[in-house]
Formats: sequence, C-alpha cells, structure tokens
Amino acid sequence: MLKKIAYFFFVLFAFLNVEKVDAQITKLSIVGIWMVGSPKTGSAFPAHYQFFADGKFVYHVSEYDERKKLLTAGGTYSLDKGILKLLITYRTELVGGELVQGGAGFQQEELVLEGGKAVKIMQKSKEPIEIQVESCNNKDGFICMKLQNNIYFRMSKNPNQTVFKQ
Repeated sequence: MLKKIAYFFFVLFAFLNVEKVDAQITKLSIVGIWMVGSPKTGSAFPAHYQFFADGKFVYHVSEYDERKKLLTAGGTYSLDKGILKLLITYRTELVGGELVQGGAGFQQEELVLEGGKAVKIMQKSKEPIEIQVESCNNKDGFICMKLQNNIYFRMSKNPNQTVFKQ
C-alpha cells in the first residue's frame, strides 16, 4: 500500500513539473532512449523505451520490479497525428527461477525472483497498440513526452547508449 501511495506522488510530481509544448513528437524526434518518471537514473533503470531510426522499438520493464516475469517487448512503431502505434512482434519473459528473500536495505521487496532463463516469445496478435503522445518540457529543460498516464524523459538521442551523465 505504501508503495502505491509513493508511486502516486511520484507521478503527480512528474505531471506538475512539466509543461506542454506545441511541437509534435515526430519519427525523427522520438529516436533515442526515453525513461519514465524522472530524468535521473539510480542503480537500476525504471521502465524505458528504445526507439530506433529504422522504426523498431524495445520496451524495458522496470528493473526495480524484482518479481517480474516480463522483461522486454519489442517490434515496430509508427506515429500518426499524435498517436504512437506499437506493433509488438515479440516479448522476452523470465521462465523458472526461485522466489527468495530480498536483501534488507538493498532490495525493496521481501520476496524477489532469482535466477531463471530469459525466453523470447513471438507475439501472435497483429493488432497495434495505439497510445496518445504529446511533447513536453520539464521546468529543468529536459525534453519529455506524455504517453497515456506516464511522462517519459529523453535520456539520449542514441538508442544504443547505456551510460548517462547526470
């Protein structure tokens, strides 16, 4: 319950700290890495997207969720009049593993999933997911975009970059 309350205030703060801009997200401006909730990184990445110039994308589930089975989803994307269309062609799920006690002071949850094997599963549905997208800036000058109920901050124009300067 406390985790849900903290998340609510985290999202509320993110929405209060941004302003809408008139520029639309385009196929050129979306290329890069976009991270949910904050332009700052910690010891793990929250949920984030990698959008590539060739029209492909990869969505990464938050690394802070240590009981997740879904790791990534990927496929192709297109933009049309403020709508981001994601055609998911595969997902990567964790199979197996053991539920163990989380490390006190290190891991948020008392039960975490350890081990297992990442397995790529092809998606059967050919129906794209359509999400309204808006461009925004936060008050510190970071470029961001609103996707449905979340705000994503551009961490890099290079979708292959994995280290960010704060």
